[in-house]
Amino acid sequence: MKLKSLFTSLAISLFAFSLVGNIQAADNNSEAAKKKEAERAARKAEREKNKAAIDEVLDAKDTNHDGSLTRDEFIAGEANAEAAGAKFDKYNKNGDRALSKSEILEMTGK
Repeated sequence: MKLKSLFTSLAISLFAFSLVGNIQAADNNSEAAKKKEAERAARKAEREKNKAAIDEVLDAKDTNHDGSLTRDEFIAGEANAEAAGAKFDKYNKNGDRALSKSEILEMTGK
């Protein structure tokens, strides 16, 4: 009878230990998931901030209101027109002589 009681106690202890391990693993997974979600939210907020900044630039410089910036629109008001022109040429990937929102977003590195 004592042997059966000992095995029962051992089984209960192992089960409890297993539950504690599972709970700790779940907590670790939960913390990792929370961290991943926080990082995702921060990246999304940064993208939204960049898009808002691009919209402000377009509102200020896009004189013909077509949603893109021509070279002249891009250079207008810049202190160093030559450097601004070189930057425009670098990021006008498709050669259409206008910077689209996506090209401007790429220019910001985001």
